[in-house]
Amino acid sequence: MRINAVLPCSTASRFMTEFFEVMPGAKKQFEASVGNGKPIADPSVMGKACLYLGSDLAEYVSGHCLVVDWGLEAATLSGQVMDMLGMELVD
Repeated sequence: MRINAVLPCSTASRFMTEFFEVMPGAKKQFEASVGNGKPIADPSVMGKACLYLGSDLAEYVSGHCLVVDWGLEAATLSGQVMDMLGMELVD
């Protein structure tokens, strides 16, 4: 038995659509700061990550949390971008 998880970045959803409708200009700012300049992820992107983890390609992968976030976590941990929670992760 394999147990894995996908840790998604912000993904297009009804919530995100409604949020951007009430916050003019927020989508552009959000994508520039959070998504490495890329658009908010389509749900199919997260589906592909799930398909990978459930496939034979990942037969030796177990106990893994696959971060699907355009590299935002890596950039945050390396100090290249400010942490979203305002925490000091790197001296």
